[in-house]
Amino acid sequence: MNIENFTGKAEAYAIGRPGYPKSAIEYICSLVPQDAVLADIGAGTGKFTVTLAKRGYSVYAVEPNADMRRQLAITLAPYTNVSIMEGTAEATALPDGSVDILTVAHALHWFNLDAFRVECNRIVKPGGLVIAIYNHVPGREMTDFCKQTVDMFFTNPTTWTFPNPMEYTQTGFNRLLPPIKRKIIKTTIKIYTKLSFF
Repeated sequence: MNIENFTGKAEAYAIGRPGYPKSAIEYICSLVPQDAVLADIGAGTGKFTVTLAKRGYSVYAVEPNADMRRQLAITLAPYTNVSIMEGTAEATALPDGSVDILTVAHALHWFNLDAFRVECNRIVKPGGLVIAIYNHVPGREMTDFCKQTVDMFFTNPTTWTFPNPMEYTQTGFNRLLPPIKRKIIKTTIKIYTKLSFF
């Protein structure tokens, strides 16, 4: 992945990307104790990371793109429990066995899956979880590419679906990027977890 593909888009992402429903976040948080360490990989502007930070977890926010990290720092400024890390999914720079839950919110399809799997096995504690979260349009499955990516990465994942009552518009993107058709859609969340890759 060319990490510079995201340069100049951080403000648009912060404005236009949908968030994640409280029920999905609460479910993820129910899987681990309050003293768990989480890592959000490909954290972007912090749309998902901030939901974990608000709940008091110790969180690593790993993001390779400098523009996105600047916005990430703004989003996470109130939270001293988050460490922003420059790193890729394939080389996070996190210590071995340092993470109880690793999350990837709407980003898995950008990763080199084989290298990311090795990195997950290195940094996630035995018995830990790897969770991929995707928004998708109700009445349709996720884009084929994203679904294929998840299917390639996980073996027999456990899947949960949560309604996302949020309506969002791509107006934020329209203001900062070339014009595209404006639309308002509703989203839902699917969470994929895998206890072990072996």
